[in-house]
Amino acid sequence: MKVRAEAGAEGVFRLTLCGPRANALEPGILREFHAGLDALDASGAERAVIAGGRNFCSGGDVAAFFRAANPEAHADAVVPLLQDALRRMVEMPVIFAVAARGAITGGGAGLLFALAVLALVVYWLDRAAARADRRGRGARLAPVRCTGFGGGSGAGGAGARGA
Repeated sequence: MKVRAEAGAEGVFRLTLCGPRANALEPGILREFHAGLDALDASGAERAVIAGGRNFCSGGDVAAFFRAANPEAHADAVVPLLQDALRRMVEMPVIFAVAARGAITGGGAGLLFALAVLALVVYWLDRAAARADRRGRGARLAPVRCTGFGGGSGAGGAGARGA
């Protein structure tokens, strides 16, 4: 098992990367990550934590690219899985947090940055709603679109939460 998916306390779902080689992104770990996203979606949880072990994620498995008979075919097996995972997370109505330390490079950094942008959007929306409530007005927030993560152009689902 390279990705552990589990419902946690108080409605917080946890996805833990536990693959070899500093959670290097290769087809197996990415397929398991997609299965974890499926489980998260089915759980109905509104919050999730993505964590790694000693190293969050070292990005693509460079050694696997060198070992591959056809490095381009290997990239074609890895990159779409990562892009689709990023797109799915952006579109999910879930607030993600990341527990990261150690190596965070390449595609692992892309994962971290995509989730950091979502956290900033949700934080900003929550702050704006709280400010409007203090002033005795309802928050008038337009939905926010997040596009282009991982090379894609899909519309994200970080809308006006808490509005």
